[in-house]
Amino acid sequence: MKSVYSLFILTFLIKAVLSSCPDGWLTHGQECYHFSHDAEPYLLARSACQLLKGSLVVIETAEENAFITSQIQNLQSGSYWMDLNDLQEEGSWLWQATGTAPEYTNWMPGEPNNTGNDENCALIYKGGKWNDGHCTTVSRYICEHTDESAQIVG
Repeated sequence: MKSVYSLFILTFLIKAVLSSCPDGWLTHGQECYHFSHDAEPYLLARSACQLLKGSLVVIETAEENAFITSQIQNLQSGSYWMDLNDLQEEGSWLWQATGTAPEYTNWMPGEPNNTGNDENCALIYKGGKWNDGHCTTVSRYICEHTDESAQIVG
């Protein structure tokens, strides 16, 4: 049992040393994630992530959505901004950072529904489901950037 514990500690220490994610960011795969403690409207959340040298999170797979969901389960906020919006054209949802349509989505049933003709920015909720919301709503946010140490060169 002692050797299993020692192996666990060694693995943790190696991963911590090799990760180039800043303090306060979590590593998952080749990405670093920052779960904000403050709340901002969508555009200010985007700016905050850019100041942190990242962008609002772009969720590309069910596995990534599950990781993010597992992290926000114990946090205080019920919803977090992500990078998805239809600000340029109603109903045409694009990841702002890349200008591409999502290949993976996890909308709540009946969403996005553009309630009040003014829901253009996407949020992820504690249960991992997505919803369109008013971009001026104040919410926490998730920033993301690539963990440079995880990149394979060659």
